[in-house]
Amino acid sequence: MIVTMLTPRYHPDIGGVEKHVKKISERLSKKGHKVIILTSKSDLTTCSKEIVGSVEIYRIRKNIFLKYIDLIRYMNIIRKSDIIHCHDFSTFIFWYIPYLLIFPKKPVYITFHGYEGKIPIPRVTKLLRKITEKLTYGNICVGKYIQKWYDTTPNFITYGGVDYKKINTSPNHKKKHQAVFVGRLETDTGILTYIEALRILKEKYGSEIELHICGDGTLKDHISKTIAKYGINAILHGLIRNPETHYNKARYAFVSGYLAILEAMSSGCIVCSVYENNLKKDYLYSLSIPKSAMIIARSPDELADKLIECINNPKDVKKRSSLGQQYAKKQTWEKVVDKYILLWRSHHGKQKDIAYNNFEK
Repeated sequence: MIVTMLTPRYHPDIGGVEKHVKKISERLSKKGHKVIILTSKSDLTTCSKEIVGSVEIYRIRKNIFLKYIDLIRYMNIIRKSDIIHCHDFSTFIFWYIPYLLIFPKKPVYITFHGYEGKIPIPRVTKLLRKITEKLTYGNICVGKYIQKWYDTTPNFITYGGVDYKKINTSPNHKKKHQAVFVGRLETDTGILTYIEALRILKEKYGSEIELHICGDGTLKDHISKTIAKYGINAILHGLIRNPETHYNKARYAFVSGYLAILEAMSSGCIVCSVYENNLKKDYLYSLSIPKSAMIIARSPDELADKLIECINNPKDVKKRSSLGQQYAKKQTWEKVVDKYILLWRSHHGKQKDIAYNNFEK
């Protein structure tokens, strides 16, 4: 089977969607399927076409005029494909719809990966997502919250996966007072809340946690000034392609994205996530994780209070770490790939009436 994935960005770019598409593409290829990636050109590579492993990658120029020239040039890829799978509504609306007019019977599917960081959600965003849902054969939603907030009916729900071989099974060597943040340095990732919580922890309780910040963004300079002003023990590492080294050393992981949560848990970290609105709250609580396996807080004060509880109760830390690892071990990329194949088969007459709830766990 020839499967073509349309994704806004792809490896070597860093991000959750980029990693998700890469992991499932590699595993589909190992199962004997031919996988083709159509994606935007990256600043990290000059190649317009390359083959990595057995996955073919074609890159589209970002200029709006040149972009559609490239899409015309790659039309034969769409023609020969058995399955088209778009990642996020933008690739379907702005890339695939012209193809849809030419190949109206071509099976096309969508994965809705997340939310756009804007609250309240713009009406136009909801409309474009709904159009995408109606014009595609089926969908996978990354997170159950999408059903509520975007009025989407999922065929399958996933939260991503981890590489089982990379799981750290002996977290006892971790530094007791070290934390790692992995993500964009933007307001919607909660980085400012985490830093404020460390300030409160230091001033209110006289306890310090060394924070390693892995990421980049518009708040970088502001964060540098804040940690210097309050004497917070923090190190900015910039973008890190493989944060596993930091996860393996840290006792706490300040992360709020599904993939980062799973990767941190697999390394035995105590995951601390924060939310600033009800959408993000639903995002975090939709994970089917035992409540004691991670820390979820709405404010820096609440997070600081929960951190000091962990610091003062080593047995509680070990319990949280163990529960998190047990959950993460079950969330493999192989299971994610199985959902993609089941989605495609269910809409090709091979399996009918599949209830997505049966495949959520």
